[in-house]
Amino acid sequence: ADMILNGTNLVTNGDFSNGTTGWSANFADLSVVNGEMIVTLTENNVSSGIHRFNTDIPAGNKFYASADIFTTYAGAVKIGFLNNFDTKSVPAGQYNKISALRSMGEYNIFTIYHDTTGAYVIGDTFKIKNALLIDLTATFGKGNEPTVEQMDEIMSKFENSWFDGTKNIFHASETLKKQIAIDARTEFDAKNGVTNGDFSNGTNGWTPHDSTLSVTNN
Repeated sequence: ADMILNGTNLVTNGDFSNGTTGWSANFADLSVVNGEMIVTLTENNVSSGIHRFNTDIPAGNKFYASADIFTTYAGAVKIGFLNNFDTKSVPAGQYNKISALRSMGEYNIFTIYHDTTGAYVIGDTFKIKNALLIDLTATFGKGNEPTVEQMDEIMSKFENSWFDGTKNIFHASETLKKQIAIDARTEFDAKNGVTNGDFSNGTNGWTPHDSTLSVTNN
C-alpha cells in the first residue's frame, strides 16, 4: 500500500513550448502556434508526420505513447516508434486523444503520422499537442506493465492527461481506496448458509456440544 511509482515523459518539448526544437518532419513543414504543432503537408504521402529521436531507449521494454491530434479529415493516425506503430481511427474537426502500447522497433524514434493518402492535399495541415512517451517496464517492472486502458485511467488525473519531466503516476494506497469506494457502490447477492440462524424455529438444525439448548424470544 505504501508503494509509489514515478514515471518520466521521455519526450522533451512534448508541449512544444520551445517551438519545434528537437522535432523533425517527414513530407511536411513544422510550425508551432500557442502550444500546437502544426504539420503542413508538402507531399501527399502515407508517412506525413513528425519525429522525435530518443536516445537510450531499451529494446524490448514496453512504452505508453499518447498525443492529442486534430485532423481536418477523418482518417488513421499512427503513433509509436518508427516502423512499429499502433494505428488509431480519428474523427475530423476536433482534438482526439490517441494512445498506444508499443515496444521499440528497428529505430528508437518516437513518431506520429497521419495517413494523408485520402482527402488531404499539399498545403493542408493537421495539429498535435501534448506528446507523451513513458517506459512502463522501467516504471512498473517487467511483466507488471499496465494495459493501455489502465494507463489512460492513470494519466487522466493529470491536466490534459499529460505531464513534463518525472511525476508520481501510481500510489498503491490511493488506488486501493478508489477500488474500495467503487466496490462499496456495487450491490452483490449473498446467501446466509446457516438455516434457522435467527432461531425462529427453536433449536431445529442445531445440536449441543457439552451443553443443553433452549430458545426464548429467538
